[in-house]
Formats: sequence, C-alpha cells, structure tokens
Amino acid sequence: IGENLERKSLSSAWVKALEKEGILISISPLSPSSLTEWIKNKGKEQDIEIKKEAGLLLAEKTEGNLMATMQEIRKLSLAYPSEQIDLEKMKRNITDSSKYSIFDFSNAFVSRNTAKAIQVLESLKAEGTPETLILWALTIELNNLFKVSKSGSAKGIWGPKNYLNSLEKTSKEISQHKILEAFKNIAFIDSCIKGFSTQNPWLGIRELTLTF
Repeated sequence: IGENLERKSLSSAWVKALEKEGILISISPLSPSSLTEWIKNKGKEQDIEIKKEAGLLLAEKTEGNLMATMQEIRKLSLAYPSEQIDLEKMKRNITDSSKYSIFDFSNAFVSRNTAKAIQVLESLKAEGTPETLILWALTIELNNLFKVSKSGSAKGIWGPKNYLNSLEKTSKEISQHKILEAFKNIAFIDSCIKGFSTQNPWLGIRELTLTF
C-alpha cells in the first residue's frame, strides 16, 4: 500500500519492476456521490438501510476515510439491527461515538501511551465495539510497526504526521521479536473470540495493551 502516484509515475521503471513481482492496483478516491452509494451498499451488507441524507452526513463526518466510515456502519448495525437509518439516528450515533473512536485507540497504542489506550479501550468496550474490530486495528498497527522497524522509515504509510512520527519512534524503542510476540497474542485472542478458549477476549486485549 503506497501513496498516490501521478500518471507519469505509473509508467516508471520501478513501478514496472514492481508489477513483475506482484499486482499493481490503482485506487482513486471516491467522489461524494460514489461515496454515498458505497455507504448505502455497505449498509445493506450489514443488514441496515442507510437513507441518503444520513449517508451524506456520515460521508461529511468521516471526510472520505473508508476505514472510519466502515467502523461507523458496523456500529450502526449493532445499535439498529435490520433497521432503516435516517438522519436523526445517524446524528445520534455520531454524537454518541464522538468521544472516542477506534483510531483514538490505535494512535494511543502506537505511541505507547498506555494510560490513554486503556481509557479508550474501556470506553469502546462500554459502547459495545466488537472485539474483532479492536483486533483488526491492532493487526494493522503491528503490521505498520513491523514495516517501519525493517525499513527505518514510515514513508509509504498513510496517516497524519504525528501518527507517522509515533510509528518511527516506537519502532526504534521495541524489537521485532516483541512485535512478533504481539502477533501471537492476537492469534490467541482471536481463538478466544471464536470459542476455542474460555478466556475473556477483552482481558487478552487489555493485557496486550498494558504490556506492549
């Protein structure tokens, strides 16, 4: 996953070399109309019907960030299963979730601000955020940290400057072995979610956050 490339860069030698080793997929940002249609379709996949006005508000609030948008849609499906999501429900959902988001947890985890990460984690738990969504976020951050620890730079990773700075700083403070151990912990927590262990998944997530 890399940054946006200009049209002329797509024909450069290094891009051609990359295509020989893998698959190059160019993804353009969604237009406002395409984004609201995307929101509507993703809502259907979660068994909810998101009305046009509600979709426009969600698109505005998440500013085209598909990860943040998908998180809100999943939370809507939990709060209003098999229901129609109108503007009032969307406003209520966004207001209720405005204190903390999954990305607040990710940022606190990456910067190793343990106290803040635990605070956000408890808030997300109280809001009914699925454990699988937390694991998804942790997996992304660990992957990013591992990449930066190998390359020494956050170049090519999307995110605001303070987040990228945290990635680089933390990657220098911890070993690759510690990151790999964290991946093992995530695999175990995932098995708990699937019922292969009697341990509470939230306890495992909390322990990983405290000890990372």
